[in-house]
Amino acid sequence: MILAVCVDDKLGMLFNKRRQSKDRELRKDLLSLTDQVLWVNEYTAKQFTEDEKMWLNIREDYLDEIGEDDICFVENLPLAEYEKRTTKLIVYHWNRIYPSDTPFPFDLSRWELESEYEFKGYSHDKITRRIYNPKQY
Repeated sequence: MILAVCVDDKLGMLFNKRRQSKDRELRKDLLSLTDQVLWVNEYTAKQFTEDEKMWLNIREDYLDEIGEDDICFVENLPLAEYEKRTTKLIVYHWNRIYPSDTPFPFDLSRWELESEYEFKGYSHDKITRRIYNPKQY
């Protein structure tokens, strides 16, 4: 599976079981990366517009079902057990420090940076998208 997440500068994902932030330009960028559907749960689907939702496959149990080339956007699910199934990692950095009590669990030193792209968000001056592949040992 191809996993997409959003993190702050300390790799935090959630605070009090809520996303730290959201941005419509980030959603546009993420949707532009898929030629199929984007897999999300109901919590994540709520941040998408009705027009954007036509590109979503909304399921609560999708992490165990998606294929190797499917892209999923995860905000509030436990991820540690899915690292070995992840074939590519898309990490959006907010380039800020937010309060966080749920860190992103993957060790990024075990991943090789494929590309980096910075863009202006709607609510953030700068968002950085980094795409990683698992390092081959």
